[in-house]
Amino acid sequence: MEKTEIGYRPLITNLTDSIHDDVRSVRSRVREAIELLEQGRDTGTDAEKFDAAVANLRGVEQRLAGLAHR
Repeated sequence: MEKTEIGYRPLITNLTDSIHDDVRSVRSRVREAIELLEQGRDTGTDAEKFDAAVANLRGVEQRLAGLAHR
């Protein structure tokens, strides 16, 4: 029986690329959510809640940015 060598490097590279694409997509959606929340703040609803939500989402976006560069 012949031993076949399996090349894992292309599989790992594809997985890594896929993860980075997913992180970029999430970052984009988080930025869109931030923009919507900032627009909602102007409607006169509870500004403190909107500010807190925007701050939390900005933190998430920054953490995702750090992960995307790894």
